[in-house]
Amino acid sequence: MNLPNIAAIKGNRKIFDVASNDSQSAPLGAQDTRQYGLAIRLFRSLDVKEVMDTFFAIMQNDLPHDSIEYHNEKFGISLTAGHAQRHRLEYSLELAGQSLGLLVMTRGRVFSSREVRNVENLLCCLVFPLRNAIRYRVALTSACEDPLTGVPNRAALDNNLPREISLAQRHGQALTLLVVDIDHFKQVNDNYGHLVGDQALRTVVGVIRECLRGTDMIYRYGGDEFVISLPSTEREGALDVAERIRQRLECTSLELDNASLMLSASIGAAEIHERDTLDSLFKRADEAMLGSKRSGRNRVICA
Repeated sequence: MNLPNIAAIKGNRKIFDVASNDSQSAPLGAQDTRQYGLAIRLFRSLDVKEVMDTFFAIMQNDLPHDSIEYHNEKFGISLTAGHAQRHRLEYSLELAGQSLGLLVMTRGRVFSSREVRNVENLLCCLVFPLRNAIRYRVALTSACEDPLTGVPNRAALDNNLPREISLAQRHGQALTLLVVDIDHFKQVNDNYGHLVGDQALRTVVGVIRECLRGTDMIYRYGGDEFVISLPSTEREGALDVAERIRQRLECTSLELDNASLMLSASIGAAEIHERDTLDSLFKRADEAMLGSKRSGRNRVICA
């Protein structure tokens, strides 16, 4: 089996980098049947955690160790099995320069040269399946995330909210939807340009996030309209959140070269009913938001 080039850096960590070869007719360059079989096992999943769990199991069978860890800061993944000991192997996993995360193994006695070679043979089986799983995760994130504001988009809303509504109804729990529309946003784009409009959207999202709990979700529905899901929140609590958002936005301004741009939003709220669907719940919240606009904007109305 052809091993990749490995370059030592500070400490005992190695950069494990494989030259990219998107032609996978011979996966990972593996020539012995066992290595090929391990690679096939890893290729069965496109979930990063499942790939690494499978790899952990392989390592446990092939090389005695006291702990094994995988960390990928970009995606917030941190997997650990066992208890760390004195002697350790560290590998920064890379594929053609693309970082795939950090793998660490430890145990109470020194790893022999033969065992290190065995680890690195197994890493050859890991890097391509792990790269594919990471690519898949990036694709899923991109498909469900608004690139401008970084919040979930309408596709994510259509996927997530029906499930939230169903769960709330099944367990008899409250759930309230807010629809937030930035006031006079078209004038912002017309008078100051789309770059300032983009900055305004990001600022609004930042203000809203500061007013929400970790369990609340904000979605960009489209243009200057956002939808907020407040689980386990009844009408009065939702109105408190909406009013807090409205007041914070009213006190927020964008500092431009020659002027300050003041922001405000019209907000509609609707609490879930027993027979609600996403469409019916959103319709009531949206109509309440339109009522807010007709009443003079910069206010909260509950359906």
